[in-house]
Amino acid sequence: MRQPVKVGQREGKVYLEVHNDELEKDSDYLETAQMLVAKEGLLKSVSTKKLFLAIKEKRGMPVDISDY
Repeated sequence: MRQPVKVGQREGKVYLEVHNDELEKDSDYLETAQMLVAKEGLLKSVSTKKLFLAIKEKRGMPVDISDY
């Protein structure tokens, strides 16, 4: 199963991992990331600016998107 977007939490920080997937559009990455963050109950802990940047860069490794 493909998972181009993953969300996790460690030591109080929220991380987003985004992999480049030829079948996905940028809007799909954003929708998936927002859904995963909400599902984990982490919306209040996430920086929107950092979230957008992580999606834009698609580094393929966890990036801190915490709002502090």
